[in-house]
Amino acid sequence: MRRTITVTFEVENSGDEIAVREFQDGSKAFSALAEIAAEVFRPARKHGYEDDELRKLMEIAKSDELVGLLEKKFYEILRDRGIDL
Repeated sequence: MRRTITVTFEVENSGDEIAVREFQDGSKAFSALAEIAAEVFRPARKHGYEDDELRKLMEIAKSDELVGLLEKKFYEILRDRGIDL
């Protein structure tokens, strides 16, 4: 079943225009967050980084524990704001 959803904004000032742009860019932001999770955090846990610099730094610093803590904080912030990737 297809549904149509219409969103109407009444723009009275430049602040309203900014809110409209933020609303319109929401899917782009969601997409970017999912990409960050997949390309920054997941490789540290799974298969390693394709990027040579990141791979070398991980080997030298053995910083997978730090990446894990950063990933935990990332998802905690999203969860606190009601965002589920």
